[in-house]
Amino acid sequence: MPSGSYAPNAALVAGVDLRPWAGQVILRRGTHEVLLPAWSLPGEGVFEDLIDALNGRGEYNSLGDRAQAALDIASPGEWINIWLSEADKVFIECSTTFQLNGAAESVPYGWPNTPSPYYASMTGSGSWRLEAPEEWQRGAFEALNRLSIDLDPEGAKIAVLFGALGVHQDVITSLRNSGNSPTDDEDGRGAVNLQALDCIANAQTTIMWALDALGRVVISYSTSIEDIEWVAEGLRDLLGFTGLETPETVGFYRKLTATYPPAPVLIIERLARAERSLLRDASTVRLSDGRYGFVHRGDHPRWALDFYLRGPATGRDQVSLYLARFTPAAPAGFALNFYQEWGDPRRARRAHEVNVSQSAYSMTRTAERDGRRGRILGQRAPGDEEIAPAWSHDIQVETLIKLLLDELEA
Repeated sequence: MPSGSYAPNAALVAGVDLRPWAGQVILRRGTHEVLLPAWSLPGEGVFEDLIDALNGRGEYNSLGDRAQAALDIASPGEWINIWLSEADKVFIECSTTFQLNGAAESVPYGWPNTPSPYYASMTGSGSWRLEAPEEWQRGAFEALNRLSIDLDPEGAKIAVLFGALGVHQDVITSLRNSGNSPTDDEDGRGAVNLQALDCIANAQTTIMWALDALGRVVISYSTSIEDIEWVAEGLRDLLGFTGLETPETVGFYRKLTATYPPAPVLIIERLARAERSLLRDASTVRLSDGRYGFVHRGDHPRWALDFYLRGPATGRDQVSLYLARFTPAAPAGFALNFYQEWGDPRRARRAHEVNVSQSAYSMTRTAERDGRRGRILGQRAPGDEEIAPAWSHDIQVETLIKLLLDELEA
């Protein structure tokens, strides 16, 4: 369903190669060390983009898994599932009747904060289902409390609390386990990401690695877990941390926010043009009888992106970061994902691709605005860059960037 934003922020997120730190300890939490695998096979340690490397486009335990774990304690034998409907709304389905209590923590999932609870309805199969009345919110969100449902609200009324406290990448990511299939990480590396390795090393399930609205890395973890001591300084710098950051305590969790966006991440607040065209790879030859032969090797989609970045006069110098960090991290020919709406991690799907076996909306695809939302998988085209400064009273306030992106097969 439409996100309600006609001019959302976009983003470019490049692929990332973690092989320079393969087999090394990258950080410590007290006596617990987080160690990267000793990758040796071709392609291992190279990720589609930074989100894939941070969290595998999921959480160590999905929201549904967290709800089931809480249900196993509160009412053994019952089951619960939390997923996305074909109407692009979050729904909860349970084996027994329940109500959801609207609160601030339910708002990102589409249930407004209201004094009256939301009651589930019985389905034809005998389960109980509740679909959110509103759209889920795009982008990173912070959960200060857990979600709350009551089983058998007209009878025993058993309270069940579930969810992870901290900063979540986005709603879709919170509903998924990193590396489950079929997902974007079909190559099987989804379970090997910084978030999962951190959770495993500390025997925890609530540590979350995410990118916030400004593209900065935010690491959330329980107050019972030790703070981070960086060991791999090169990786720390790549992620935008300086080593001088201080964790912020919020209730029962802490969050560590990077000072700068990671090198492979560029948030676009003013997208002037995103134009898709087809480049035809074909040639003609003159035959011996005078006729012409035509050889068609394929059509290749290419995106022309024009966008403005903030200059030094604005107090948030994106131009310097673009030149010093993003451009070296995303050279020509390198993997580069174009998020047409920052906060929706799903790949774009065209309206003509929707059929009985491919719905308009799923956990990995979105056909919103005929493919004008969602993520485009691509690589940076060679010889694409043109920088045109825009000046105001001799002070640089913004810079126009022109960039070409070759779309790859989804």
